[in-house]
Amino acid sequence: MRSRSERSQPAAAIIFAAVFALLCNTGPASAFDMPIRINITDRQPPVNPLSGIDIFFTAAQTAILVMIISWIVLFIRKKIRKAFQATPYEIVKKDLGTLKAAVAKRSISKQEYCAKISRMLKAYAKESLSTALYEPTTAEFLKELRAISAVSDDTKHLIQDMLSFCDGVKFSGYDPSDAELEANVNSAEKILAGLEADKTNREALTRA
Repeated sequence: MRSRSERSQPAAAIIFAAVFALLCNTGPASAFDMPIRINITDRQPPVNPLSGIDIFFTAAQTAILVMIISWIVLFIRKKIRKAFQATPYEIVKKDLGTLKAAVAKRSISKQEYCAKISRMLKAYAKESLSTALYEPTTAEFLKELRAISAVSDDTKHLIQDMLSFCDGVKFSGYDPSDAELEANVNSAEKILAGLEADKTNREALTRA
């Protein structure tokens, strides 16, 4: 007959096996295998689209900025153009230099020279002195010139002598010498310089 210790060994083995099985199924290791549920909540407020007022002010600011930039560009371009643009005095002085070279080379007739120098002088005087007549006769031009106090008497006498000389060549058949023609060109240069100086003085007085 078996002893009591021998009879309790199978029962202990069965109990151990049951405990081991229970630990394997529900023990700490099995707890980590369970699915974890994580709830993420966005606590930031939703982003609202631009309202009508915001769109209006944004468009207005953009338009104003474009206008300012355009005005600055136009202002700079105008200043640059003005800096490099020749003045009426510089243009007529250049044309007179070309005419003087043609007289020296005898490549222009005396009548053609007198017609050109008369038109050139009257056109520049119109711009410089703001004369009312675009293409006045010599008598009309001199009459109006005498009434302009801003022109010096020396310049008025030079203009009268030069235009009278040209009218004599154009209408009276006067045939001047080459020396007289060259002297007339030199007189025209003095007239232009005198008119420009009178214009500058008049503008200075106006600003003062």
